[in-house]
Amino acid sequence: MIRGQVPCSGSVLKLPLGGGPVELVAWGFRNPFGLAFSPEGNLFVTDNSYGTRGSRPVYGTGDILWEIKSGACYGWPDAGQHGK
Repeated sequence: MIRGQVPCSGSVLKLPLGGGPVELVAWGFRNPFGLAFSPEGNLFVTDNSYGTRGSRPVYGTGDILWEIKSGACYGWPDAGQHGK
């Protein structure tokens, strides 16, 4: 087991505009890519899915769009843990 630490990859982080400590918002993403806020202020993140390589049966696997809940783990790499 590798102990987690901030900053970390596969996560959404928040940093105050004026500087200060990095805050972990959510983690457990394979490859978080696009970030957007809805008009209501909800944060959404796209998570790039598997790359098609060799004989891996992942062709056509879509990217995931997550609505982010602060403090949540979105499960990568533990498939059954999404959104907890």
